[in-house]
Amino acid sequence: MPILSTHAAELLNKDFGATNYTATATWYVGLRAGGTELSGNGYARVAVTNNTTNFPNIAANIMVNGTVITFPAASADWATADEVCLFIASSGGTPKYTGILDSPVTVRSGQTRQFAAGDLKIKFI
Repeated sequence: MPILSTHAAELLNKDFGATNYTATATWYVGLRAGGTELSGNGYARVAVTNNTTNFPNIAANIMVNGTVITFPAASADWATADEVCLFIASSGGTPKYTGILDSPVTVRSGQTRQFAAGDLKIKFI
C-alpha cells in the first residue's frame, strides 16, 4: 500500500525542522562516487543547520534546500561524484537520504561544488 501524500508530507516536515520528536540539529551533506563517500584533497561534508530557513516546509511531497550549500575548495582533484547524501554526523555513519546527481561532477583543485537553493530535492513517493 502506498503512503498517503499527506502522511509523507508530515514525515518530511518532522525530519527537517519539525516538532513531535527530536530531529537532528544539523544535517551533513556529502558526496559519493560509486557508493563510496569522497575523501581527502580538502573534501568534507557540509554542515547545514536543520531549520525552516535551510529546509522550508514542503510542497507536493518534496523537501528542498532553502539556502545555498557550498563544499570547501578542493586542494587537489576529487573523485567524480555521482551521488549526494544527507548524514546526521560530520563523519562516518550511514546516510539517511541519498540521491543520484543529474550529472556526475569532478571538483578540480581550487574549485568548490555548490547546490543552489532548491537544487536538493527529497521526495516521498
